[in-house]
This record gives sequence, C-alpha cells and structure tokens, in this order.
Amino acid sequence: MILITDAHVSLGNDNEIEFFKMLDKIEKTDHDVVFLGDIFELWIAMPRYEEDMHIKFLDWCKNQKEKRQIGYVEGNHEFFLKDEKSDNFSWISTDFRLDPETNILFGHGDLINEKDTSYRIFRKVTKNKLMKQLVRYMPLAPSLVRYIKKKMTNSNKKRGFIPHDTLNLFACNKFKEGIKTIMLGHFHNEYCYEGETEKLYSLPDWMDTGKISVYDCVSKELTSCKWTELNIDRDEN
Repeated sequence: MILITDAHVSLGNDNEIEFFKMLDKIEKTDHDVVFLGDIFELWIAMPRYEEDMHIKFLDWCKNQKEKRQIGYVEGNHEFFLKDEKSDNFSWISTDFRLDPETNILFGHGDLINEKDTSYRIFRKVTKNKLMKQLVRYMPLAPSLVRYIKKKMTNSNKKRGFIPHDTLNLFACNKFKEGIKTIMLGHFHNEYCYEGETEKLYSLPDWMDTGKISVYDCVSKELTSCKWTELNIDRDEN
C-alpha cells in the first residue's frame, strides 16, 4: 500500500509535472494507494473552481480504481470532494476511515487537536451545505477563493510543527478502542508513536520531501522513500 500526503500540487508550487510522473510510476506497481489529504494546494470540487490538474487527477483515480484500491481522505485544503466526486475513488472520507480488513485508521490529521477551537469553527463554517451553495452560486466567490488560495500558499512556510503530546494522547485513546495502526498526514514531518503492539505514524509531506510511504500489510512494516526510488516490482501490498 502506497500512502501520499500533503503534496500541495499547484502552478505556484511548480510541482504538477513531477506529481503526475509519480502517478505514472505507481501504475507500474500492484500497490493500493491512499491519499491522505492536501494533495492540491486548494481544491474546491465544483465546475467554477476546478483546474485541468484536478480533472486529470480524477481521471487517473477513476481509471486506477478498476485495478487497485484508491482511497482518499479530505484535508483542510479540499472542499466538497466527497459530495461531488466520490465515484472516482474506491472510498473517500471527510475525516477518518477505519479499514475493516487491515484495522488501519486513516486520517488527514487536522482534527486531532480537539482544543484547537478556532480551526474547528473555521472548518464548520467553510465545510457545510450552506457554504457549498454560496460558493456554487455567489458571483464574487471565485475572487474570494483566489484570495484564500494565495493565503494558503503563503502559509506553507509555517508548516512542520509536530504536537507530540496531542498525537500521543490521540493514539492512546484509539489504541484502547482496539485500533492497531494509525496513518496521518497534515504535520509534514515523520513521527512514530508506539504502544505495546500498536503504532501511530505521521507521514512525510510530498511537497517538500518528494517522499511517499509504503506499508506492507503482511509484515506490518512502513518505509518512506523518494517517489523516484519506488520499487516497481509487482508485489501486492
């Protein structure tokens, strides 16, 4: 299984070509793929806001889900993707997804800190049915979205802080529920918290490192590497 998070693909980040080269390479493997959010710098899944790169990505996912599992967890830079584009994925979630076969909990990571009330309010305000209709029909909405996108691009420089205590507490609570493995993005850095037999992983961001993570569901081992170093031998994980 290949996990990709926080690619923040955009023209401004000048990483679109490299991203799709990586997807071409993944096609040569037998791995399932899980995208853990913030794959694009901003993605509002509606006709007025989608760019060619979004459409190209959706076509890739729809094609590949006939050959492998393609999972997606929305991040804080994606809006209304599950509502509008779910047919392109094997599964998609707006928060967390517990895989029944592997007992892996997938999440983006933006909802880990329950004390971050300002973000939780922002999320409720921006990710609801009313906002969706305003964004869909409001005449000045595209200009507002361009402004938000610029702010998001500038905020990239502030990422990379790992809230160890918050992650550890979240992990302990989930381990008590019987979850054995947790995969998260959002924090842009690698981190692992271990219980007795359980593990929580914060995965490296693709945007700054070019790294993907590969999880072997049999050995239960996780490795991270540059996407260019991905082994394309056809082993199913």
